[in-house]
Amino acid sequence: MTKNAMATSGTLATAIAVAAVLFFSVQTAFAATINVPVDQPTIQAAIAAASPGDTIQVAAGTYSEPIQTLAACGFEPASYCIDKPLTLRGDPGGAAAGPAVGAPVLDGTGLGDGSAIVLLRTGAISSVTIEGFVIRDYTNPVGQGGVGSGVMAWNTQASDVMVNDNTFEDLGWNGVLVGSDTDTVQSGWSVLNNIVDNAAYAGVELTNVTDSTVADNEITVSNGNWDAGDSGVGIEVAVRDRSAGSTTAGTDVVVSGNMITGGGAGARAGVNLLARAYNLAGTGANLSGVTVSDNDVSGVTPRGIYAVAETRNAAAVASIDDLTITDNIISGNGDGVVVSDFVNGGGTPSHSDLSINRNSITGNAAFGMEVENGNLVDGTCNWWGNVSGPSGVGPGTGDAVSANVDFEPWLTTSDLDGPCDGPLPPPTPRTINSSSITINVMNRGSVVNVTQSSSHTGANIALGSTGGAGGAGGSVTAGAGNENNGGASAGNGGSGGNASEGGLVQTGNASADAGSLNDVNTTDAEVDLGCDCPGDINGLTIDATVDNDGDDNVITNLTRARARSGANVALGSDGGNAGNGGNVSAGAGNENNGGASAGTGGAGGSGDVAGTIVTGNANSTSGAINLLNNTFVRIRF
Repeated sequence: MTKNAMATSGTLATAIAVAAVLFFSVQTAFAATINVPVDQPTIQAAIAAASPGDTIQVAAGTYSEPIQTLAACGFEPASYCIDKPLTLRGDPGGAAAGPAVGAPVLDGTGLGDGSAIVLLRTGAISSVTIEGFVIRDYTNPVGQGGVGSGVMAWNTQASDVMVNDNTFEDLGWNGVLVGSDTDTVQSGWSVLNNIVDNAAYAGVELTNVTDSTVADNEITVSNGNWDAGDSGVGIEVAVRDRSAGSTTAGTDVVVSGNMITGGGAGARAGVNLLARAYNLAGTGANLSGVTVSDNDVSGVTPRGIYAVAETRNAAAVASIDDLTITDNIISGNGDGVVVSDFVNGGGTPSHSDLSINRNSITGNAAFGMEVENGNLVDGTCNWWGNVSGPSGVGPGTGDAVSANVDFEPWLTTSDLDGPCDGPLPPPTPRTINSSSITINVMNRGSVVNVTQSSSHTGANIALGSTGGAGGAGGSVTAGAGNENNGGASAGNGGSGGNASEGGLVQTGNASADAGSLNDVNTTDAEVDLGCDCPGDINGLTIDATVDNDGDDNVITNLTRARARSGANVALGSDGGNAGNGGNVSAGAGNENNGGASAGTGGAGGSGDVAGTIVTGNANSTSGAINLLNNTFVRIRF
């Protein structure tokens, strides 16, 4: 090709690319939202009516649209065929995995065998988002691969597809199925924040995919379906080559932050990393560049993570390389991590550059890490559940490792960012020879304790004074003479004095507090060698005897406290007595004495206010602390 031809070709390619970008930008600028069932009665009708870049918003409810086989989606049986860039949205909800409560349901019950959603097969498709649905109960006829999946993109050139915040449950194949039988490689898949429960083959499968992410999903592994031992997978990242020539996939695929549990009879693995070259001569499958990090893979039978290169023809080649497994919790599985090269019908499987570091691999029933055959695998700097390191061919008591695992050094704590310094140096030996230590403690004694407390306030009386007596009234005396004394009156008696108020009595509080604490025969004996001295102690006997059973070890305790306030009385004074009337004397003479009155008696004196009594507080405290035969013995080396 001449330079001018190359320049023309390059210019034309650039022009086409720019036109495509502009075309998509124009479409996006005029993107519309189609509401189901308001604008369109069904989801498939909305897809058909949508333009590229549109959003289909599906209202809450249950949608059971019939299984159909549309040419655009390769006649794959499914309820919905997406054949253009668009967003299919239910209700994604918040940050937690899965959709919102009340999200729309795509229900395959009673529809027959088929999947829920499939993507275009007659050409390339990109920029598709599927979010916020519950997808359930789509079924699979036994032996028909892929049918019964939630979202399926098979034998197509799909890219930039996002599947997030959905729940997939009770499906005949996969929650999400991406791959090909034609060695076509897809890219740009993001499967995020979904819940998958009981998808018969795999929760999420990315076969022949690059530049993709499976993250933050919650997956329960099924027991598998009719394909026992191959199905029953949480997440699968694979390359499958069925045609002559080599297919490489897995580059920049990240499996991160997922929680994977379950499995059982017939299952395969929590995370399955597979390179499979099929039974055609000249096939080559290379899985390269996958990172598995920060996942929790627990309670999966039979394997937590499985990396296997498999060939099915004598002229086939399968390999796994540049694989990183790090910062995962891999616990309580059948096997923790298994690396295998598997031959079925001949061929050359292999693995290289596998780095399995800084994982917590604990409590797995068979092996923490097993390399079934092949080259040495880097399994350094993992936590095996014990500071002593792995068991099996390892020296410790943690999870077992097999041959071909390079396990040293290892983490000496469960901190995955902690020091990788195992095995730790042995402690400084201390030799103890022919030593005998005897401790005898015999306690006898008696405590008799009487504690009393008493408090009183006195009998207090306050009396008022007595009022004064009134003066006597005057007398009337007739004078000497011949006349009558006219109507003289005797004087009035004086008023009695006022009585005073009763006295005031203030009585203080009386309180008493008594307590007793008794302790008889408390013994603490401790022997501490203070070192880890394996094999360095010879003939050491330590005998400790404590006898606290004697009848004399008795505490008798009586503690009493009493407090009283006195009987206090305050009385007012009596009132004064009234006085007598005054005297009247008649004059001497012959005339009458006119109406003279006797003088009035004086008033009685007033009584004083009664006295005040203030009584002080009476307090009584009594306590006893009795300790008898307290012994502490400690021996340290």
